[in-house]
Amino acid sequence: MTNNKQRMNTPFNGINCPSRRKAIVYPCGTGNMNNYLAPEVVTRTDYAANGGDNWTEINIPLPNYPIDVSSPTAVENSRPNIGKLAAVTTGVMFFCSQIKPADVTDGTSNTYLLGEKYMDSDHYEDGADIGDNEAALIGDDRDITRWGGRPIRHSRYTGQW
Repeated sequence: MTNNKQRMNTPFNGINCPSRRKAIVYPCGTGNMNNYLAPEVVTRTDYAANGGDNWTEINIPLPNYPIDVSSPTAVENSRPNIGKLAAVTTGVMFFCSQIKPADVTDGTSNTYLLGEKYMDSDHYEDGADIGDNEAALIGDDRDITRWGGRPIRHSRYTGQW
């Protein structure tokens, strides 16, 4: 856990839009932190990966979601179901993604890998934007992946759909 915390609060260049904010650490917002102790400050990214049409964020399971995220042990026990998740994912990045260029059937020149992510400009630095409240290297999370086609209807804080 100490290594994860150190990794998450070490800033590095190349993941921030120079016209938006600097590559420094920012306050860690609230969120569902699995597998690490939340640091006070984290490095952030201004870019998000293409998660496809189906929202598959690992921390907020959809109905009939094949991965149990209730604990690290439950996630490990769900590993046989990762293929089910891959079968419903149309994006390039997702939990345990192993997409190769040959898997991008539309061609890599016709498919976005990543782009500058939308976030509320009032919260560039405070960690209050739900899509920018955790670290840049958090894993499968809306901080680093964005999905299209289906609006997010789940509140991470209330657990309600």
